[in-house]
Amino acid sequence: CGPVVDSVNALVDGLEVIPETADPGWNAPIFEYRNDILDPDFPTLCGATNGAITSVFVYEGNSMPVELQGKLMFADHVKQCLWYFDIDDDGNPMTKAPPHILLA
Repeated sequence: CGPVVDSVNALVDGLEVIPETADPGWNAPIFEYRNDILDPDFPTLCGATNGAITSVFVYEGNSMPVELQGKLMFADHVKQCLWYFDIDDDGNPMTKAPPHILLA
């Protein structure tokens, strides 16, 4: 675990040069949340409890509205919620903006 810990510490510390002891294959998460993750449209849902992300996927099915095609979704077992991110013109998740609640 040492090389991964060194990678995380370098990210948290804002180091521009990654230590030689760090894992070169480790990538920072594209999104993280602690206790609160808020959808501005539904601020009272899926809020201040602990969390446990249990699945992450890009929706490619046909049983939900077509507007959800290609969206990055993630579910939290503890919060009992499912979120999705909008995507940009290149199809990448827009993780700098808050995700939207799909199910709560």
